[in-house]
Amino acid sequence: MEVETYGGGMEGTEVVLVKVVGGGHTWPGGRQYLPRRLVGGVCRDINASEMILDFFLRHARKRMPVAKPR
Repeated sequence: MEVETYGGGMEGTEVVLVKVVGGGHTWPGGRQYLPRRLVGGVCRDINASEMILDFFLRHARKRMPVAKPR
């Protein structure tokens, strides 16, 4: 697995690129839903669901003021 982080964007924005090396067409950390010979193996180095949740928890949107009707 390779991870590249690009930070320093406006208001703390960040881009994280995660490259799964040697993984198949499966969800990292998920189950092997088809034989390896068809879709490749499941990457067990990370759990993609947890990684995505962690990213969004660290970068929660700030509340925007609600516009008052005219």
